[in-house]
Amino acid sequence: SAASDPADYFIRGGNHVILKVFQKITRAQDLNDVIEMIKKTPYSSVIAGMKPEGELFPALRLEIGLNRFILRRARKMGVDDPLGFGFIAGYFLQKYFEAVNLRIIFRTKSYGMYDSDIRSLLVV
Repeated sequence: SAASDPADYFIRGGNHVILKVFQKITRAQDLNDVIEMIKKTPYSSVIAGMKPEGELFPALRLEIGLNRFILRRARKMGVDDPLGFGFIAGYFLQKYFEAVNLRIIFRTKSYGMYDSDIRSLLVV
């Protein structure tokens, strides 16, 4: 059906991931396929920073890494364009991730997780 078309979830206009790559990622068989495809995008630094072993599931580590990548970009937008739209957009993205971090803290505290484990999940 048309509602399940990956193109419906793609936001045009960026240069990080083109529609063709986005569609391939959505059709990937497993996380290893996704990681291989991401290696060919500007998000490859997220994969390079991932440790092969760790306590977090690989998909969660990838998600956290992508969020941190976006947050770094948001902070840079304000520095690169302090009097323009970049500053405003960067501010809103940083506020969004502040809310994400609060949700993570609320959820993990309700599970009784240790503070050190919680910190590893935060988007900072």
